[in-house]
Amino acid sequence: MAPDDSRTLTVEEVLRVLWRLLPPLTLGTLGLYLVLWGWPAASAGEWVRASLLMLAVYLGAVIVHEILHIIPMLFVGIRISELRIGVRWKDGVVYVHGGRPVSATAYRVILATPGIILGIIPAVYGIATGHAFLTVFAWLMLVSAVGDWAVLRLIRDLPGDTLVQDHDSEVGCVIVRPETPPE
Repeated sequence: MAPDDSRTLTVEEVLRVLWRLLPPLTLGTLGLYLVLWGWPAASAGEWVRASLLMLAVYLGAVIVHEILHIIPMLFVGIRISELRIGVRWKDGVVYVHGGRPVSATAYRVILATPGIILGIIPAVYGIATGHAFLTVFAWLMLVSAVGDWAVLRLIRDLPGDTLVQDHDSEVGCVIVRPETPPE
């Protein structure tokens, strides 16, 4: 496989993307909430309870995030038996890998689904209705989807029918080239 067939990022590169996106994500969610609704009034005890609840909800949402990758994988023909799900503890990364190539269009949907459902939609609703907890949750989920967004940026130039497959050990994918018969 030629080196240009791999579209991957190291965890360090994903973290650099995260640090670049953190200010606009924070301003666009938490900052906008504060401008529209002000600082939520709560006692110290309420803040502690809300923080503990947010931690529990976030841990559950990490699992839901991965399930939201799996659902479109199933729609494009990847079988549950082909999925590889795991955690890279040293990198703090939870992942699910599909076991076969899919079109770049399908891969984009697989990557974008969790960020849209757990991040963008709750952010819009939380900001519009003044729901502080939901807005903070949405911000956390948008931050959690930065790796997916970074891979979307890596493959933005690929035609939709290009076949790609999750990289086995890195963040990103490999372009699958059709084999040409020998002449």
